[in-house]
Amino acid sequence: TGRVYELTSELAEASKECPEISDCHRFILANAQNLHQNPDVLCQQALNEHKSSPVVAAARKHLKGTKAVHWIDRTGDQSPRPELLVLSHPAAVRLCLFSPDNTYLAVACEGGSLKVWKVAVGALVFSVKSAA
Repeated sequence: TGRVYELTSELAEASKECPEISDCHRFILANAQNLHQNPDVLCQQALNEHKSSPVVAAARKHLKGTKAVHWIDRTGDQSPRPELLVLSHPAAVRLCLFSPDNTYLAVACEGGSLKVWKVAVGALVFSVKSAA
């Protein structure tokens, strides 16, 4: 955890002077817990980002020519009765967070929109768009 904190602090400082680093900083913050527990899946997590992200480009460059990659198989963690809920968003999703009790899902999109959904019924509870 100490190294992750050091890295995020360094990236925060660097992103002030180099905007391209802000995507890496956001990625590390959003995935800090998973990367701390499973550092070998850094590229797997990076490839889950939006395809235009510098994080994806860096992961692809790192993996180019690599034959063996460590992936976490989460297929056994899936529910025997999965439910699919399709939610409408105005742009690419940048960040999703569940409430601690999994009742609500907050979704931030490119362009500054934020929507909060009640998960059990797929109802939009709150929506706001920042003034660009």
